[in-house]
Amino acid sequence: MKKKEIFCVLAASLFISNFISVSPVSAVDYSFIQKVEPLQYDWEFQQELKEDKAIKNGKPDTRWFDPEDQRKEYEISTEEELMGLSQLVSTREFNWQVNEVYTFKGITIKLMNDIELTKDWTPIGYSDIYAFEGIFEGNGHTISGIHIEKTSDDNQGFFGYLKGTVRNLNLSGSIETETSTVGGLAAVMAPDSSVENCTVDMNVSGRDKVGGIVGQSTSARIEDCHNKGNVSGTVKVGGVVGENWNGSVVQCSNTGTISSSGRGVGTYGTGGVAGRSVARDAVIRECYNTGSIRSNNECTGGIVGYTNASGSTVESCYNTGTVSGVKGTSSLANYVGGIVGSIGENGVRLRNCYNVGAVKNGEYLGGVLGNFTANYYANIETYISNNYYLDESAPVAVGKEKDGEGEKNYSNVASVELSGDLRSTHMAAALGSAYRPDQGGLHGVNNGFPVLTWQEETTIDRKTLLKKMKINYKKEFNAFFDAHPYGTASGQFILELSNPHVFFERQLSDQKARAEERAEKEAAAE
Repeated sequence: MKKKEIFCVLAASLFISNFISVSPVSAVDYSFIQKVEPLQYDWEFQQELKEDKAIKNGKPDTRWFDPEDQRKEYEISTEEELMGLSQLVSTREFNWQVNEVYTFKGITIKLMNDIELTKDWTPIGYSDIYAFEGIFEGNGHTISGIHIEKTSDDNQGFFGYLKGTVRNLNLSGSIETETSTVGGLAAVMAPDSSVENCTVDMNVSGRDKVGGIVGQSTSARIEDCHNKGNVSGTVKVGGVVGENWNGSVVQCSNTGTISSSGRGVGTYGTGGVAGRSVARDAVIRECYNTGSIRSNNECTGGIVGYTNASGSTVESCYNTGTVSGVKGTSSLANYVGGIVGSIGENGVRLRNCYNVGAVKNGEYLGGVLGNFTANYYANIETYISNNYYLDESAPVAVGKEKDGEGEKNYSNVASVELSGDLRSTHMAAALGSAYRPDQGGLHGVNNGFPVLTWQEETTIDRKTLLKKMKINYKKEFNAFFDAHPYGTASGQFILELSNPHVFFERQLSDQKARAEERAEKEAAAE
């Protein structure tokens, strides 16, 4: 073997030996195998994975809230985050327990978009201790799919117990339970809480203190809230609030069907706006009901079932829905009124209200009042004034004798014989500054009857209105409508008419007279 070949063999052998037999030093310095550290368990990362998996499975998400960051506003945009809010308020399974944090007092929760719920809903809060005390800003969004059914717990609603403010929120869904204190938006409103500019379109049923918006309100404020769903219960049932205790209900409405089946003491009631409105500062003002009401309670009213206490007020309200009691064998009387079912023993103020809905099926029927305990009042004029009802809606203004065969005994509670009279601009003015004429006339928002100033106006096209009225001289009035658009005094006056045919004929006659006058002047000038 040549020297060159021997050298190559020795070199190759030396190279291979470095892999087969190495000293400890060479293993450290020359090995191609790197040391691998053992895996560390990342608890925080694993917890996040678990939370992500739980949220994907429809579990509450509370990660949006940090009790230590001292923020005053939080945003919610998913069903899981909304469920998380309910969990944060209603449980104590957290390592932080600062009262002003878990109640959200001083904190605003903003809803950033519409949310459709897919799971059964657990109310936000359920007692005086476990209550929501912050501000829930709905931003005009809608939470739909709310579903609560057959629970054994009281205080059922989107909010179970509210000690803060809810505003600019729309809700839809259903609540079906046989428990007490049930409301579409809030079961309980504590003193100084408020609900503003909210709409509820839910079928709500419960036992007692059941309301389309609120079950029970105590020294709280409900303003510009509107119920569109059906409401049912046993006693203390209302389209807006089941029981209003010393609180205010202002510029609210109900268009849903209200029904109650229970009997009890003589102060239980069912009403289109409030089942009961009691205590000296209880106020129902500028509200209306158009839904039908059927009740087996002792007191049933188009606006309020039962009210009492000196200082309590029902003012500037109207009812157009049918108000029906149920004649039974109970020893208790049954009072049915177009506005109020029964006024108790103290000085309630009832004024500037009207009723056109039929009042029927009660032992004591009244177009305005089912029952009024007059002998407790030093001056009737001070308390009951300027109220009207359509003569055909009830036999008397205030029911006094069985089957409504009493006398029209209150001069300041007047009947109106013709619906056209009640539709007149004069009647709107007589009812006070809270009212205005229905500018759409017979095709307006209230079928031509006076409406409250805060109600939206009809937007029906004037020429379409003429077509619906089947008037044959639309062509002649095109120029008039173009010259007097909707919103002007003349345009509004046309839409306020209860007898448009006569008015239109007068306008045609006036136009012809003016045309003849112009022709005469032109002829004289020539």
